Amino acid sequence: MKDSQVISLLADTLDRCASILAVELGVDSIPVVQKDQPTQQGTNTAATIFFQKLFDIPRGSPKLTFGIDEDTGIWMDGMRQEYETHFQISALNWQDPLLTNVNTASDLVKGVFELLMIESMRSEMKSHNLLVLRVEQVRNPNFENDRGQFEYHPNFDLVLTHSSIRQIPIDSTSVVEGEINLVPEISV
Repeated sequence: MKDSQVISLLADTLDRCASILAVELGVDSIPVVQKDQPTQQGTNTAATIFFQKLFDIPRGSPKLTFGIDEDTGIWMDGMRQEYETHFQISALNWQDPLLTNVNTASDLVKGVFELLMIESMRSEMKSHNLLVLRVEQVRNPNFENDRGQFEYHPNFDLVLTHSSIRQIPIDSTSVVEGEINLVPEISV
C-alpha cells in the first residue's frame, strides 16, 4: 500500500471521528488537517485535529514472489513487505481560562483516541487492509503561543500496519532445445 493510500484512509477515518465529536461538542465542524502543509499560513483558530506521518518500520523479511500475473499473463518478479507506519494525532483548541465549560484540546484528542478504539472504526480500516496495531500514550506538552500565552498541544501516536507489494515485469524466455553430442575419447 502506498503512503498516499494510507494517508487517505486515515484522513477519512479522522474526518468521521471529527464529525462525531463536532455533534458531541455542539460545533458546526472540526477540520482535520495534515500538518506541515506549505500552502497553509498560520494556525486555525477553531478547534482542529492534526495528523502527520512520523516514520515506517519494515517488519519481518520480505516475501519474494515470482510467477505469471494471472490478469496480464506477464512474468513478474516482486516482493511483499509488512510495515508499521507511525502517525501522530494532535489537536488545538484555543481556550479562555475564564471559561470553564469549554472543551479542551485534550478533550478532542481523547475523543479521537476513544473513537479509534471502537470496533466499527477499526473494522472499516481493516476492510481496506489497514490495521490499528496500537495507540500509544496521550501526551500533553505545553508551548507559548504568539500572544505570549501558554497552550497545550495534546497528542498521541497511532501505529498502523499494512503491506507494500512491489512487482516488476521480467522478460520471459522462449523454449530453447539443445542437442548434446558425445565427444569421443582421445587416447594419448
